[in-house]
This record gives sequence, C-alpha cells and structure tokens, in this order.
Amino acid sequence: MLDRICAGAVDRILTYLIIHVIFYTGIKYMSNYDQYRVAKIKDVSRICEIHNRCVLLVNSKFYSKKGIGEWLKQISNENIKHQFLNSSWFVLSLDNKVIGFAQIGFDNKTIFQINIDPDFQNKGYGKKLYEFVESLF
Repeated sequence: MLDRICAGAVDRILTYLIIHVIFYTGIKYMSNYDQYRVAKIKDVSRICEIHNRCVLLVNSKFYSKKGIGEWLKQISNENIKHQFLNSSWFVLSLDNKVIGFAQIGFDNKTIFQINIDPDFQNKGYGKKLYEFVESLF
C-alpha cells in the first residue's frame, strides 16, 4: 500500500513540475499549426467569448432558454479569473488565435470543460485538445 501511495505522490509531483516548467519557461506543445499552452490572464476575454459562443450557438439546442440564460450569467471574465486560482487552464491556438480551451483539475484528474469555438468545431480540434489534456494525467 505504501508503494501505491508513494507512486501516486510521485505522479502528482511530476505532473506539478511539468506544468510549472511549461508555465514558467513558456514551452509550448505544437503539432503542425496548432499549439497548446497554459492559459494566461491575457486569454481570459477570449476564453469568455468562446464559452459564451458555445453556450449560445451549440448548447442552446439542448437546453431551455431559462437554463441558457442562467448559464450565461455565470460566464464572466471575473469568474474565469477566479477559477484560474482553483484549476488549471490550457488553450489551443491555430495560427496564433485561441480557438479552444480546457479547464482541468490535477488533484483528482478531472476535466471540467473543453470548449472549441463553434467556427472551428467538427474539425477534430476538440479531440486533439482532449488527447493533449489526457496526456497530462
């Protein structure tokens, strides 16, 4: 049992170190023209825009107007900045434009959300971002 606890602690420490190396050195994961990196405060407004567009243009097909309205009230730059303190965020860029983002929790290996701008959906970017995030766990 101690071996499993130690292995789990080592995994968490290594993940923590990898994320901090990425963040502090600015290392970016790249594949052809798409790029994955730790989200920064300068990305908050674009993240908010993408999230709003996804709710309005995609999720609204599956939820009530009341539910969508309540959901949209929760999406704000301030709320996202606050969530930066409690979770890890990554963005996917294409030709230097953020086209998607992921919010994850390393403590319990949770993907809270992945959103791709509706203009770039159905092109495999969501799957790529998911696979990138999954590789971090």
